[in-house]
Amino acid sequence: MPDGVFYVGATDEVWVTTPRDNSIQIVDVKDVAAPKIVARISADVPEGYAVDEKKGVVYTNLEDKDATLAIDAKSRKIVSNWEHTCGKDGPRGLALDAERGLLFVGCASQGILVLDTKTGAKKSKLEVGEGVDNIDYLPAKRLLYASAGRSEKLTVAHLEDDGSLKVVATSPVGKGCRVVVATQDGTAYAADSAGGQLWVLKP
Repeated sequence: MPDGVFYVGATDEVWVTTPRDNSIQIVDVKDVAAPKIVARISADVPEGYAVDEKKGVVYTNLEDKDATLAIDAKSRKIVSNWEHTCGKDGPRGLALDAERGLLFVGCASQGILVLDTKTGAKKSKLEVGEGVDNIDYLPAKRLLYASAGRSEKLTVAHLEDDGSLKVVATSPVGKGCRVVVATQDGTAYAADSAGGQLWVLKP
């Protein structure tokens, strides 16, 4: 059962997280007419992804291990395995500020963690409610978006110079709003899978 599907420009490949198979499948798409699986990386319940194209590093979470992996895209080797404190429901979505070397980890029940991409050290934490899955980040505006469905709340936070997150806006959303995406102007869209609705927060 495929979950996350994303393109890795450094290797011209599509990577697919397959949590039920405890793996990441790598698909060669150089010949778009004949894509083929060329490798498999073992990972216990991979969840979420972020890609640093400049450094050629792929990040994913281990949902059942409460940890985040850094993978070298070219060698396909795990170069870092950082344990953290997302809690019993584990880590979910990821977002990246490559320029500042910060990785945002969305925790299902423990808010947002900000990690240093060099060491995995925790820079800060922000409570945003329960029921977070996929998160989004706009580097140009330094704004992070997290939708906590169980708490029926969407949070927008600004990344401060010290690595902390400061809440700049909140908005009500539906109980099924576990994921959020933002456009470059700052508009946020949260899909309510349970209610069949799309919640929109204007900047």
